[in-house]
Amino acid sequence: MTRVLGNSGAPRWYDCNRERFGAYLDLLEECSATSAEVVLHDGEADEFTSRIHVLRPDWEPVIQRYRDRGLDVFVHGPLTPEFSPLSWTENPRGTLARYQPVLRQVAEIAENQSYSTLVLHGLADPHLEQPDNERRTGEFLDTIAEQLGRWTDKVTVAIELRAFRDERPRAAATTRGSVLRVVGYTRHPAIGICWDVAHDFESHIVRGSRWKAPERAFLDRVRHLHIHDLGHDDEPHCPPTIGRVPLGDAISALPDLPITMEVRWRMAERMGDPWEILRQSYDAVRGLDTAGSGSAGK
Repeated sequence: MTRVLGNSGAPRWYDCNRERFGAYLDLLEECSATSAEVVLHDGEADEFTSRIHVLRPDWEPVIQRYRDRGLDVFVHGPLTPEFSPLSWTENPRGTLARYQPVLRQVAEIAENQSYSTLVLHGLADPHLEQPDNERRTGEFLDTIAEQLGRWTDKVTVAIELRAFRDERPRAAATTRGSVLRVVGYTRHPAIGICWDVAHDFESHIVRGSRWKAPERAFLDRVRHLHIHDLGHDDEPHCPPTIGRVPLGDAISALPDLPITMEVRWRMAERMGDPWEILRQSYDAVRGLDTAGSGSAGK
């Protein structure tokens, strides 16, 4: 079985240009990519937002062009504040209404392929204790999964394990224990974990602990993998060619799960031509997948 492997589909990778998009798709075909993960956004967007998100007028043409190349499409939820779990806790009805077009699009994607995944972030309300952030995140995920379930049973809703930060110590889903507790608060069977291995590694650095392979209880709830590397300044979303994060260990532990390389264009640009760095990244990940093991977390 071929591993489902792709990278983040931020429009910045093709200069936010539809004509350039064709050449970018040629690059993905050359790299033997099998998927892409897009961040969808509905509503007004500034230049920065439009570099990261696929905006609503472009949803269908962009998704269709990925599908025409045989690529499965996964979705990351919008990253702007009005779509956050905090917005949902303050205005549940309004936030869910804002999400409706996004969720309908995710359901349509899933129905046109064998399945899809929607990745979401947890709540980081500084005024709440961590258990409250975790519980409310679970409620948010259940609400999203229940809405999607009205249209399809082919979408997994995955809460992303993000990095622990000293400035947000009470945030939900920034450690393995926290993300497991979030999932434990949920009722819907379509909910699981998106394991971002580099963010997990970051959390261990910040908390002063040594990285080690997760317990089976954690791995059993993982449904999607995000991988990237850390620069020597600990900056995340670097190409997976640096060798700091034990990506191979994670990949070999979950051989059947799809992988999305969360490499930022600007981090690749620091190392050379971004498209060439992306080619090297695909080669590096396939090498780790074939080897079946990675670094020890040096």
